Amino acid sequence: CGGVRDTRGRCSEFVCPYGWEDRPEKATARCVQETCYVGDTLDTPNCCLRKETCATYQCPPDYATVGGAGGIACTGLTCNLDPGHQDLGLCCVRYQTCADVPCPANMVAVGEMREKACLTLECGAAAVERCCEY
Repeated sequence: CGGVRDTRGRCSEFVCPYGWEDRPEKATARCVQETCYVGDTLDTPNCCLRKETCATYQCPPDYATVGGAGGIACTGLTCNLDPGHQDLGLCCVRYQTCADVPCPANMVAVGEMREKACLTLECGAAAVERCCEY
């Protein structure tokens, strides 16, 4: 006397799409039908967990969030905020600093400003006033 055999596909054969990570119980979890389908709105959450995106990442001072952050998945389920972690480079871009500003011939760099970030991603003409002096 046997029970009903479960003919649904196994998540262990399912490859999680970009932005998703294997569920811990993936080895025993089942898909909705006999075959697992990537992109299926039911199979993907059955077999995988959605990763956070860069839209949730809090960039540190002197950094800005990259464009299209909502479509960029962090490396793990949650974004890692440690300064040396690769999520920083994935989710944020560093503002240029006064060290990136070429001072005109009649001006010199303001020493204490060299590591100060410009007020925009790229230092523009206005940065010369902030970063250089006569």
